[in-house]
Amino acid sequence: MYNPTPAVFDPHHAVVVDENSRSSTASYASSTSTDSGVNGFEGWQKAGATEYNNTALRVDGPGPSPELRKTLDAYAQLANATLLTAMELGTVIIITNAETGWLPLTCAKFLPSLLSTVNSIYHTSARSTYEPQGFASAFDWKDQAFRHSIASHFSEVPFVPGRRRCVISLGDSAHERMAAIYACREFNEQSMIDSSSPAGLLCKSLKFMERPDLEHLRKEQYLIQDCLAQVVRYDQDLDLCIQPQQCLVKDDIHGNQSSRMQQQQQQY
Repeated sequence: MYNPTPAVFDPHHAVVVDENSRSSTASYASSTSTDSGVNGFEGWQKAGATEYNNTALRVDGPGPSPELRKTLDAYAQLANATLLTAMELGTVIIITNAETGWLPLTCAKFLPSLLSTVNSIYHTSARSTYEPQGFASAFDWKDQAFRHSIASHFSEVPFVPGRRRCVISLGDSAHERMAAIYACREFNEQSMIDSSSPAGLLCKSLKFMERPDLEHLRKEQYLIQDCLAQVVRYDQDLDLCIQPQQCLVKDDIHGNQSSRMQQQQQQY
């Protein structure tokens, strides 16, 4: 696997993480869970519950068994390392479609060692913010949240000639992938009009598997930790997708083949 060289924090890079299913107990939902329509797990999230090996876990229910606690603690360390890796490379923003409070509550109960890191990162509920404003769909919530977060962040980071700025989206649904693409496109179009940032933003999306089991989750975390620095340094748009048996680098967003980044397949 790729072993990144040490990286230095750069505010010109924004890493936007969908935390619905990476650093919460929703990560452990079994592959047979039913899709309730919002990022795959929204019905459980609204009820404050998730599922592990077909056993319901609730924020307001009993804590995990000692055996499950050990499993969760081990995964929390991996997820924490992933977030810390991202924080070394740029500004991390967590956007979730779960309602306000769900993320810290689930971390506190099921992944307590992760809570400190999560609380140190700006995180927001796209749903709680934009549903009251009349936006009805899960995509609309993410779309609005990405547009606002990206515009807000880069308005505070001065443009430096010769320095490319980028947004990296990490998440398990098509919602954040498309939200990142649309938000960067809108930002770049507006920048060209304003002549404030001719170089614009690079958009790099890494889409996770939508219904991974625990073993795939572990391997996803290792893969992200190994390749994220390379993704940041790559000087074109990227559109990547992790599959159950391989990591595929898809065509870039503009339909061109990514010629300078090898399509390395990471066999699970």
